[in-house]
Amino acid sequence: MCSFCTNETIEGEEECDFTHEGCKECKIVKGWNCTQDTKVCEVICKDGLVVGTEVCDAGTQDGCLDDC
Repeated sequence: MCSFCTNETIEGEEECDFTHEGCKECKIVKGWNCTQDTKVCEVICKDGLVVGTEVCDAGTQDGCLDDC
């Protein structure tokens, strides 16, 4: 079965299928949680990664608030 990334339909090995920095080449980028139904990706706070609009990550840095 062929799959076509960015046709907004999950096919084959795709994890997500829409345009967002958390969804690249139809795979969810580490540090993000994406929902296909709403086509939304949110950063995962306290995962040790600083992504998106996070300025720090509470899981790895002293003085970082719990909401990253």
